[in-house]
Amino acid sequence: MDSKVMHFVVWEEACKPKSKGGLGIHKLRLWRQLLAIKLVARFMSSDNCLWWESLHAKYGRRRSMFEERRGDSWVWKLICIGGRAIDEHMMWLVEEGMTISFMDDLWLSTTLYRWPTFINMHTEQFPATVANISRELDWDRTKIEQLFRPELQVF
Repeated sequence: MDSKVMHFVVWEEACKPKSKGGLGIHKLRLWRQLLAIKLVARFMSSDNCLWWESLHAKYGRRRSMFEERRGDSWVWKLICIGGRAIDEHMMWLVEEGMTISFMDDLWLSTTLYRWPTFINMHTEQFPATVANISRELDWDRTKIEQLFRPELQVF
Protein backbone atom coordinates (compact mmCIF):
# COMPACT_ATOMS: atom_id res chain seq x y z
CA MET A 1 0.00 0.00 0.00
CA ASP A 2 1.44 3.31 -1.12
CA SER A 3 0.32 6.28 0.95
CA LYS A 4 1.60 9.81 0.94
CA VAL A 5 1.53 10.63 4.63
CA MET A 6 3.85 13.16 6.21
CA HIS A 7 5.70 11.86 9.26
CA PHE A 8 6.42 14.50 11.85
CA VAL A 9 9.61 14.43 13.91
CA VAL A 10 10.35 16.49 17.00
CA TRP A 11 12.85 19.21 16.04
CA GLU A 12 15.16 18.39 18.96
CA GLU A 13 15.37 14.80 17.68
CA ALA A 14 16.14 15.94 14.14
CA CYS A 15 18.94 18.20 15.43
CA LYS A 16 20.73 15.39 17.24
CA PRO A 17 23.90 14.05 15.61
CA LYS A 18 23.44 11.08 13.29
CA SER A 19 25.46 8.94 15.69
CA LYS A 20 22.76 9.52 18.32
CA GLY A 21 19.79 8.71 16.09
CA GLY A 22 19.10 12.20 14.78
CA LEU A 23 19.29 13.64 11.27
CA GLY A 24 22.34 15.80 11.99
CA ILE A 25 20.56 19.04 11.13
CA HIS A 26 22.06 22.17 12.66
CA LYS A 27 19.86 24.55 14.59
CA LEU A 28 20.08 27.50 12.24
CA ARG A 29 19.54 30.20 14.87
CA LEU A 30 22.38 28.79 17.00
CA TRP A 31 24.58 28.28 13.92
CA ARG A 32 24.02 31.89 12.84
CA GLN A 33 24.88 33.14 16.32
CA LEU A 34 28.09 31.07 16.40
CA LEU A 35 29.18 32.42 13.01
CA ALA A 36 28.38 35.97 14.17
CA ILE A 37 30.53 35.41 17.28
CA LYS A 38 33.37 34.25 15.04
CA LEU A 39 32.96 37.42 12.97
CA VAL A 40 33.07 39.55 16.15
CA ALA A 41 36.24 37.78 17.26
CA ARG A 42 37.88 38.68 13.95
CA PHE A 43 36.58 42.24 14.21
CA MET A 44 37.88 42.71 17.75
CA SER A 45 41.31 41.20 17.09
CA SER A 46 42.21 42.73 13.72
CA ASP A 47 42.49 46.47 14.14
CA ASN A 48 44.90 47.10 11.29
CA CYS A 49 42.99 45.88 8.26
CA LEU A 50 40.83 47.85 5.85
CA TRP A 51 37.46 46.28 6.72
CA TRP A 52 38.01 46.91 10.46
CA GLU A 53 39.04 50.52 9.83
CA SER A 54 36.01 51.23 7.66
CA LEU A 55 33.50 49.60 10.06
CA HIS A 56 35.11 51.22 13.10
CA ALA A 57 35.11 54.64 11.42
CA LYS A 58 31.39 54.33 10.66
CA TYR A 59 30.06 52.52 13.75
CA GLY A 60 32.82 52.65 16.38
CA ARG A 61 31.80 55.78 18.29
CA ARG A 62 28.33 54.78 19.45
CA ARG A 63 27.24 54.82 23.09
CA SER A 64 27.18 51.03 23.21
CA MET A 65 29.78 49.08 21.31
CA PHE A 66 27.30 46.68 19.69
CA GLU A 67 24.44 49.09 19.05
CA GLU A 68 22.64 48.65 15.77
CA ARG A 69 20.32 51.12 14.14
CA ARG A 70 17.95 51.09 11.25
CA GLY A 71 19.84 51.40 7.98
CA ASP A 72 23.07 49.80 9.24
CA SER A 73 24.84 47.37 6.95
CA TRP A 74 24.08 43.65 7.28
CA VAL A 75 27.72 42.99 8.23
CA TRP A 76 27.44 45.39 11.17
CA LYS A 77 24.13 43.82 12.19
CA LEU A 78 25.80 40.39 12.27
CA ILE A 79 28.65 41.81 14.34
CA CYS A 80 26.07 43.24 16.75
CA ILE A 81 24.32 39.87 17.06
CA GLY A 82 27.61 38.18 17.94
CA GLY A 83 28.69 41.04 20.16
CA ARG A 84 25.55 40.95 22.25
CA ALA A 85 25.98 37.19 22.66
CA ILE A 86 29.48 37.55 24.10
CA ASP A 87 29.19 41.02 25.62
CA GLU A 88 28.86 39.84 29.22
CA HIS A 89 31.88 37.54 28.80
CA MET A 90 34.26 40.16 27.37
CA MET A 91 36.83 42.22 29.25
CA TRP A 92 39.00 45.07 28.08
CA LEU A 93 42.75 44.80 28.33
CA VAL A 94 43.42 48.34 29.43
CA GLU A 95 47.25 48.27 29.54
CA GLU A 96 48.33 51.94 29.43
CA GLY A 97 44.87 53.18 28.40
CA MET A 98 46.21 55.71 25.91
CA THR A 99 43.60 54.91 23.24
CA ILE A 100 40.61 54.23 25.51
CA SER A 101 38.24 57.16 25.94
CA PHE A 102 37.37 57.67 29.61
CA MET A 103 33.69 58.53 29.06
CA ASP A 104 32.84 57.04 25.63
CA ASP A 105 34.48 53.62 25.43
CA LEU A 106 33.19 50.44 27.01
CA TRP A 107 36.16 49.79 29.32
CA LEU A 108 33.87 49.14 32.28
CA SER A 109 30.73 47.04 31.92
CA THR A 110 29.09 50.02 30.20
CA THR A 111 30.05 53.51 29.13
CA LEU A 112 30.25 56.02 31.95
CA TYR A 113 27.59 58.16 30.31
CA ARG A 114 25.13 55.42 31.28
CA TRP A 115 26.23 55.52 34.94
CA PRO A 116 25.96 59.19 35.86
CA THR A 117 25.16 58.39 39.50
CA PHE A 118 28.50 56.65 40.00
CA ILE A 119 30.55 59.60 38.78
CA ASN A 120 31.36 62.61 40.91
CA MET A 121 29.66 65.25 38.81
CA HIS A 122 31.25 68.07 40.83
CA THR A 123 34.60 67.37 39.20
CA GLU A 124 35.38 70.19 36.80
CA GLN A 125 36.91 68.12 34.04
CA PHE A 126 36.91 64.44 33.25
CA PRO A 127 40.08 62.88 31.90
CA ALA A 128 40.21 62.30 28.16
CA THR A 129 41.63 58.77 28.33
CA VAL A 130 41.93 56.00 30.89
CA ALA A 131 45.68 56.66 30.93
CA ASN A 132 44.96 59.92 32.77
CA ILE A 133 43.76 58.03 35.88
CA SER A 134 46.60 55.54 36.01
CA ARG A 135 50.33 55.70 36.50
CA GLU A 136 52.89 53.03 35.70
CA LEU A 137 50.24 50.34 35.03
CA ASP A 138 48.50 50.95 38.36
CA TRP A 139 45.50 53.10 39.27
CA ASP A 140 46.02 56.58 40.68
CA ARG A 141 43.97 56.23 43.86
CA THR A 142 43.58 59.95 44.52
CA LYS A 143 42.18 60.57 41.02
CA ILE A 144 39.85 57.56 41.33
CA GLU A 145 38.55 58.85 44.67
CA GLN A 146 37.93 62.27 43.13
CA LEU A 147 36.12 60.93 40.06
CA PHE A 148 34.07 57.98 41.29
CA ARG A 149 31.61 57.35 44.06
CA PRO A 150 32.65 54.71 46.64
CA GLU A 151 30.70 51.91 44.87
CA LEU A 152 33.24 51.92 42.03
CA GLN A 153 36.36 52.53 44.12
CA VAL A 154 37.45 48.89 44.31
CA PHE A 155 41.19 48.44 44.67
